[in-house]
Amino acid sequence: MLGYELYFLYTKWDYWKTLFCTDEETVDVLYSTAEFFFEIYREVLRDDMILTICRLTDPASTNVGRATKENLTLSHLEQLVSNPDDPLSTRLKNLLSDIDRQVAPFRNHRNRRLGHIDLQTRFKHPDASLPDLSIEEMEKALALMAELLNSIEKYFDHNERPYCQGSYGNGGAKDIVRLIKDHQELERYRDEREFGPMDHDAGD
Repeated sequence: MLGYELYFLYTKWDYWKTLFCTDEETVDVLYSTAEFFFEIYREVLRDDMILTICRLTDPASTNVGRATKENLTLSHLEQLVSNPDDPLSTRLKNLLSDIDRQVAPFRNHRNRRLGHIDLQTRFKHPDASLPDLSIEEMEKALALMAELLNSIEKYFDHNERPYCQGSYGNGGAKDIVRLIKDHQELERYRDEREFGPMDHDAGD
């Protein structure tokens, strides 16, 4: 199940990069069609990815009052498969340490902006800066999580999954951009058939 969560996360990440990080032309095409919608989608998708990363890397259990609730996380999985006498245990613990360090900025966003509205962060006090998350930080976090799951997969099944390729949906972000461009081309063609060629230099 954690593997499917990571596949889905990679799929969303691929959408994000394709739609908003490929080039300015792609962003212009999206915004010329439905600017406010894609602004919302951009924010919602970004925050969803942050929350997903935090959920997958939460502790193995959480204390709720007097009860202890187990979490379906990478840490919980590591506890299930680890054996102190096995080299796999050491590898997984080291990977979890690397993951914890890598996702610290994501947790900062979740705790101060998504899960709660931190007062200083909201009003942008000088001592409460919350820097943007870079593409490199996201790529590294995803790669480390994939490495941990594949370490377990290779140990027990001698198999490795291509998480970075994603796996959900029949279409993709590129199809969205292509369809919008095709629609815009069709609209231009219809306008030229009805009104004649457009003089793009007329306003210069």
